[in-house]
Amino acid sequence: MQDVLELCAGLETVTFDTGEVLFPEGGKTGLLYVLVSGGVEVIKGETPITIIREPGAIFGEISLLLDGAHPATVEAVGPTT
Repeated sequence: MQDVLELCAGLETVTFDTGEVLFPEGGKTGLLYVLVSGGVEVIKGETPITIIREPGAIFGEISLLLDGAHPATVEAVGPTT
């Protein structure tokens, strides 16, 4: 995953606070994020699916590549960049 972070060096960074929604389920943002630090929780409906904390993890790619709605909510579980 370090390779991903190196490829992203110099790109704009965004910071999210605990509980802030990066992607709403059913929404369409046209965005893709690479996790630098912190963590996010993926929630489908009311069911928590997973927590992602690995720097370099990519999320939002499904809806971006398929030009569709986000299949799940992605929410910051702490201060997240």
